[in-house]
Parts: sequence; C-alpha cells; structure tokens
Amino acid sequence: MYKLLELLKKNKLFIALIIIIGTLTFFIYKSFVIKPPIKDNELYIRNSVELKSDDLDNNKMIIIDALQKKKINLTIKNNFNNNKKVYVWYKVEDIEKVKVGNLSSSKIKLSREGLIIKGTESYEIEIGVKNSLYNPTTIEFGIVCTDEFEELDNTNNYLFVDEVFKINNQKVFAIGDKVTLKDNSSWHVIEESTSSDIYVLLLKDDTIKIDGNTTNINAKNNMVLHETSDEKISFYLDNEYRNVLEGNNIQIGEEGEIRLITLNELQVIGQYEYKDYNYYAKNSPKWLIINSPWWTMTPFSNDSHYYVNGGDIMSIKNVKKVRASIRPVVKLLKSNIK
Repeated sequence: MYKLLELLKKNKLFIALIIIIGTLTFFIYKSFVIKPPIKDNELYIRNSVELKSDDLDNNKMIIIDALQKKKINLTIKNNFNNNKKVYVWYKVEDIEKVKVGNLSSSKIKLSREGLIIKGTESYEIEIGVKNSLYNPTTIEFGIVCTDEFEELDNTNNYLFVDEVFKINNQKVFAIGDKVTLKDNSSWHVIEESTSSDIYVLLLKDDTIKIDGNTTNINAKNNMVLHETSDEKISFYLDNEYRNVLEGNNIQIGEEGEIRLITLNELQVIGQYEYKDYNYYAKNSPKWLIINSPWWTMTPFSNDSHYYVNGGDIMSIKNVKKVRASIRPVVKLLKSNIK
C-alpha cells in the first residue's frame, strides 16, 4: 500500500511536471510564433503567410527609379486553416520624398487595423509608390500576421501601408507618335506604351554626331564600321552616348537601355516587301527615311548585318568594308518627355 502511494505521488509529480512544461511551451510558442517581435532582418514573421510579387526580388525589395511612379501588385496568401489578420509594412530611407500606399482603384484596402484574410485564401492588392527623389531608392516590403482578434504590438514602429492615394496615369503612346525630350531632341515611338507603363521605347529622328577622336569607336564623318565581334557600337552607346544624354538631364532609368534597332521592330513599324534577302519599303512611315544609311543590330549571317537605306532594309555581306551611321533606340522614363 505504501509503495502504491509513493508511486501515485511520483506520477502526480510527473503529471504536474508535464503540465508545467506544456504550459511553458505553449506560452513560448505563442510569444515567438503566434505573435513574434518584428526584427529588421525579417521579411515575414511567419512562413505560413506569404507575400509575393513579380516586382520584388528574393529579399522582398524593389528599386524605384528617380521621379518614378509605380504600381506594384502584391499577393498575400494565408496558408493556415483559420482567419488571420495581416499587416503589410515597408521601409524606406526618405519618408518625406518617397510615398507608399493603397491605390484608390484597389478593391482590397490595407489599414492600420490589419486586413482579415480567410484561411487558405489569397488576396491581390495594388500598392502605389511615388519617388520624388532625383535618384533611385530602395523599398523593402514585409508582412506581419496575428490571429484574427489579436492586437499587433508594433514595438519597432514600422511604416504600414495604410495611406490611400492615386497615382496619375502615365501618358499613352502609339507607334509613330513624335515626342520631344527635355534636351529638345526629337524622337518617334516604336512600341505601344499604356497608361500604366513608366517607360517608353523611342527611335531618334536623326543620327548621332560622333567625335572622331573617341577611343572606343572608329568614326569617319559620323559613320562607323559594324564590328560585331567586339561590340564596339554597343559599348559606345551604353557608355559615351549614355553620358551625353545624362549630361543633358535625360534619366534613362534602372530598367532603361540604349541600343540599335532590330529587324523585327522595323517590320512592325511599316510594311515591307521581301526580295533577295532585302526588305523594300512598301508602306513605311516618312520619319523612318533619312539621308544617311544607318545600322540595325540584327545580323544577316556570319560577319554581316542589316542596315537601313532610304527606308529599305538592306543586307551587308561584309560589314568590315561598309560604314553607316548610328541612329539610336532608347528605352527611358516618360518623365523625360516635354
């Protein structure tokens, strides 16, 4: 009988110990998993609530170009079976010059009270960003989630996406539209650009005047050889000509580019009749025709290229013996247009 009582006492102690350990485990779990602190290096507090976007990189960061307005589509998915309250936060260095908030057209509004997302469901949210700085800036996004009826303890005072504002639609451009940049240079649009596009693709109305003393390209009377093996033209455009544009306060942008035109782009611009490896202008626009022949970036075959002469697209079988001008294509921010 005595041994039985002793065993029961030991079992009670064991059971009590199990209860204490279980209780402590629950509170630790509740403190660090259900309602964890927000840390600077954490992009989500729980892996079971996902934040996704084609705009964000793997670190959930995005670079916004100088003077850029951008719409970002975020997808938030709740992988739990029960409802969760979700907050989307962001970090940016200059909060006076860089604004982040809900777009007024968005169906789902974020707020400081949190967004309730049902179990196993996902929501699409539109976020707007306005960068008023004259240089690119980086924005970091993340999410915090709690249970549906919990209050968020925002100990680190993150900026939450709760402001609602409207990003003015960008100008719409069609192929063939003539534009003037801030340096008074004239260009034509060669790719449709919608109201949500920040960039526009342009072809210069004339050729580049090239300094014959430049060390990177062999120029005579503003005409060059197309040496495909060393890509001298590409290097020249992306360095020396880029410096010329930026020196005239033209912002190319993080996603911008400077290059030659492609054969495919020329075919989209106007109708051509194909014969003997050449393309003869049939219904090409007048602005495509200039006095000087100019290079494309599309090869015809080995050691050969296409060039445009009077609107016709001609094949050159030996580029080392032929000179033509450079008529650049640029993809740049619409804010450069007057």
